[in-house]
Amino acid sequence: AEFSSALRTVLVEASTASWEFWYGLMKQFKAANGNCLIGNSVLVQGKKLGVWARTQRESYADGTLQKDRIRRLDAFDFEWNKITSCCTH
Repeated sequence: AEFSSALRTVLVEASTASWEFWYGLMKQFKAANGNCLIGNSVLVQGKKLGVWARTQRESYADGTLQKDRIRRLDAFDFEWNKITSCCTH
């Protein structure tokens, strides 16, 4: 029962995490590393920040990322170019 409850908590957290949550993790990453060179496999607090960053890049490239989000990411010098494994902190 404990395992089931813990798993359910993780699933709910993963499926309901807002853009703001991930943006906050990105800010933590920059504070700790001095940059936003977030590779695909980067984890912050056990969360897959690299996957979120890749999604932002893909959405930006295909024109579906909201302008406000682009502006906010630009304010933190978010790296829009594809980053694979060079920058995994």
